[in-house]
Amino acid sequence: MDAARDLERFVASLKDQSSREVGALLAQATQVRATARRGGALPDSFAGLENDPRTLVYERRLAERVHRSQRAARLDEAAGAMVWLRTVRALGSRELRHSGRQMWLELQRGQPYAEEVLLRLSPAGGRRADSPVAAVVAELSAALRPDG
Repeated sequence: MDAARDLERFVASLKDQSSREVGALLAQATQVRATARRGGALPDSFAGLENDPRTLVYERRLAERVHRSQRAARLDEAAGAMVWLRTVRALGSRELRHSGRQMWLELQRGQPYAEEVLLRLSPAGGRRADSPVAAVVAELSAALRPDG
């Protein structure tokens, strides 16, 4: 399946999910982002990614992570990594940018629920002043602007 069709189907599936379900996916994607950044599978910032020669490296590393997660039956982790694989593809292609924006608009619906999930999983068990979910949503909303 080509990237455009895959992204469009994913956006349609997000629209069919409740905000709570989307929130669980967004929480997983937030956790995947933290480890992917440390492992060099995602950049620290998405600004200018469309001109970054490392985009193909990010795509390959994320695709490998998806496959490893699927083989190990860590399907939630695989789904979170797929969010980032689709995001990197959308940021690297003007043709996919609109669908990427639509994906993040749908993911944003789950933000309050993602915060809850991350709080439950947090070893400290308390609310953090700087929300990783809010930071991710804000950065991607800016990066996927039509003029971005």
